Amino acid sequence: MSYSAKLLLAISLTILLSNACKKEKPEVPKENELITTLEFLLKNSENPADSVVLRFFDLDGMGGIPPQVSQVGEIKANQAYRGSLNLWDETQTPPGNVNVEILATAKDHQFFYIPEEIEAQFIYKDFDPNGKPLGLLVDVITGNPSSGSLRIVLRHYPDKNAPDVAQGNIENAGGSTDIEAVFPIEIKP
Repeated sequence: MSYSAKLLLAISLTILLSNACKKEKPEVPKENELITTLEFLLKNSENPADSVVLRFFDLDGMGGIPPQVSQVGEIKANQAYRGSLNLWDETQTPPGNVNVEILATAKDHQFFYIPEEIEAQFIYKDFDPNGKPLGLLVDVITGNPSSGSLRIVLRHYPDKNAPDVAQGNIENAGGSTDIEAVFPIEIKP
């Protein structure tokens, strides 16, 4: 083998080996969304004029100054409601609509509705491209009069394939929390 053929072979092997050893940089997960405002609108399925708005406002995000929580309207027992969420980042001018970003990255997000000492069921009505729950839209079925709280949690990068996560159980979801809002709830007769 001639010197130039050996040199060409050596150069080719060097290039081939250096390309084979390169590691692709892992994709860095996007940071959590900044959500200052969560509004949960409940419209009675039989009487849409009968609506309730739960509002959570926390300008500095999780931690720091305590959030402001309010409710307009009464949640009634043994009723069916359609629930929809609106999320905003009010640190921007004009306020940023976070729903747009969550919808664009639906496979990376899931809302969890956690009733505590109240009789209510939450049924997912919207899904990501893989058919897994998202939770911007839910049906809410109330039971008997009761009082307690409702915790709404948005998880970023949950494991949507983990046991019971698709049914709304947060225990196996993992991921990080974008927002957690707690509302005192009284279901009226």
